[in-house]
Amino acid sequence: MDFNGVERVGPIVTMDDVDRIFAHLTSGSDTAVDDVAAINEYLMTNLNAPPIEHYTEFNTAIVDARQAAIIAAQEREDSTRAKQAKAKESKIAKVEKMLDDLSTKIDDSFSEFVMKRKTNSARCFGYSGSQAPFITMDLPFMDVLLKPYIAAPSKVKKNTLSEIATTINGKFRMINDANLLAFEYLSDSDPIEIALKSLVRDILPDVNAIFAVGGCVRRGRYSAYRENHINDTFFNHLQAGTLIEAVVYLTIHKLSPMLMSVESSAESTTTFDETIVEKLANGVWENLGVGWAEAYVNFKAYFSSKKALFENALIALKEYSAWLIEHNPEWTTVQITQTVKAVIDSQWLLDKVIKREFDAVLARHSGSGGLG
Repeated sequence: MDFNGVERVGPIVTMDDVDRIFAHLTSGSDTAVDDVAAINEYLMTNLNAPPIEHYTEFNTAIVDARQAAIIAAQEREDSTRAKQAKAKESKIAKVEKMLDDLSTKIDDSFSEFVMKRKTNSARCFGYSGSQAPFITMDLPFMDVLLKPYIAAPSKVKKNTLSEIATTINGKFRMINDANLLAFEYLSDSDPIEIALKSLVRDILPDVNAIFAVGGCVRRGRYSAYRENHINDTFFNHLQAGTLIEAVVYLTIHKLSPMLMSVESSAESTTTFDETIVEKLANGVWENLGVGWAEAYVNFKAYFSSKKALFENALIALKEYSAWLIEHNPEWTTVQITQTVKAVIDSQWLLDKVIKREFDAVLARHSGSGGLG
């Protein structure tokens, strides 16, 4: 750039000039406005810098160019998002039509339930990475079966839906064919089967209830999660004719009351409040002894082991209550009851009580600022 016939090359302000400008500033006013004015004065007087007015056109062009670039980038982003949204809507429409067409081929008695689904409104563009699919089926069995076609509706050929419907109908017709809800496979003379029949008749009054109860909330160590049991394991039990295990597989999370309904030994009878006994039954059923997977192999053997554990736990709690009264005569009935409930809430404490390690249990209460 040429000003006053002198062509300037390189920076107007050098590093040496920075030191001089600083000295110039410290010799004058300390206010920000005066500092700016002083810098401008130094640049123009000492370095012969052109006045700022000479840069107006250039500065305006730079600002305008930057703004135009920002607008263009935003327009490109908006256009991309609009195309993605349109593609997503088009794909969802294709998938929904496919599922609606499939629904017409499913038996009316269970079509409403097996075809239940939800659209994932957030992060649903494709299947890659951690992105969720557009649509997921409520039943895991259906989700696995239909996932390839939900991901790519173009895979659906002329006979595909009929073949899928045949598979689905074949699976769910087994429920009726096996007379699962007649419960005739449960004996009227075996105490365990009598208790099971009494309970599952209320839990599963009709086919609709199978779909409602088939998904249960399981509690993990840090959170709760949903576990749906209308899947291949359930259908395999139906196909194999192991109907007790099939109905148990659906209702396992609701069967802890059986521990109280099957007759107990005289030694385990208790005067505990009913809520305490129910709480203990649920704790033993879910957390102590063998896991639920054993119930799906041989339910009667599984139940017998849980029943023995439940009775032992009841006896141990009775002994622990008596021990607490003996060692803490000043405690009220409320304190005893609260302590017993706290034991049931803790798998570790309950295990210690069953082992009759009462001192360790009370020490844990005291050490954690608990009762006692």
